[in-house]
Amino acid sequence: GRRVSVSVNTSDVTSVYSFSYNNPYYTVNGVSRGYGAFYRSTNADQANISNYSTDTYGANISYVFPISEFNSFRFGFDADSLKLKVSDFASTEIRDFVDQHGDSFKSVGMSASFAHDTRNRRIFPSKGGLQRISAESKIPGSQLEFYKITTSAEHYVPLTRLFVLASKLDLGYGDGYGEYNALPFFENFFAGGPSSVRGYKSFSLGPRDSQAEPLGGNLLVVGNLELLFPPPGFEDTKSVRLAAFFDFGNVYKNIANFEASELRYSVGL
Repeated sequence: GRRVSVSVNTSDVTSVYSFSYNNPYYTVNGVSRGYGAFYRSTNADQANISNYSTDTYGANISYVFPISEFNSFRFGFDADSLKLKVSDFASTEIRDFVDQHGDSFKSVGMSASFAHDTRNRRIFPSKGGLQRISAESKIPGSQLEFYKITTSAEHYVPLTRLFVLASKLDLGYGDGYGEYNALPFFENFFAGGPSSVRGYKSFSLGPRDSQAEPLGGNLLVVGNLELLFPPPGFEDTKSVRLAAFFDFGNVYKNIANFEASELRYSVGL
C-alpha cells in the first residue's frame, strides 16, 4: 500500500514540481505517515488576480491517526521559502506590503484537521456526508506570521434510485499576528469559478485593489445546493452525472465587513 508520486503540472497560471511518499501503515494500528517536497511558481496576473507572482519551494511531513471507522485526525509540519515578484504596475496595496515586510520569506508552519466521513464512496457519493475542520499556522518567529481556519460540511440524501440531493457549505477565516495585522495578500481567500460559485469568473468575487483587480480577503463564505442525476442513457453508470445547482458565496475583507446582502448567487445545470 505504500505510494511514491512524482508530478509535473504546468499552466499559464501555475507550474508545480513535486515528490511525495506515503506509508498508510506506518504503525500496525493504521497510523499513516507521508512526506514530500515541492516547487511551485504562480503567476496571479494570469489568473485574473492582482499583478504579482510567487516562487515557493518547501517540504512537509504529516501523520493521519484513525480514531474510529468514520473519524480521523491529521497533523503535520511544513517548511518553505517564498519569493514574491512585484512589477512596477502592481497595486498600491501590494507595493505597500512589500515596503513594510519585504519580498522574501522563510517560514515553518504546522497544520491539523479532523474529519468525519460517512460517504458511501469518495467519487460521486450518493449518501452520507463529510465534515472537516482544519487549522494551519506559521509558528512565531517565522518571517510570515498568520493563521487560517477552514471548515467544510457536505451531505448527500438519496431521493430516489436516480436522484440525489447534495448540499455543501465552506467557511474560512484567517488573520495575521505579530507584525501582520491581516493575512498576507497572497494567502487571501478567493471565490468564484467552477469549484465555488459557478457562473462567475474564477477568483472574481470579493474585495478589489486600487487597480480594481481581485485581491481576496480574510473571510470566505460559499454554499452549494445540487440535485444530482444521471444523463439520459446513463442511468446505470456511476462515472458521469448532471447537477442542477444553486450556488451562493463571497469573500470579505474581514468579519466586520460581512453583509449577507453582498452574497452573490447563481443557478444552472
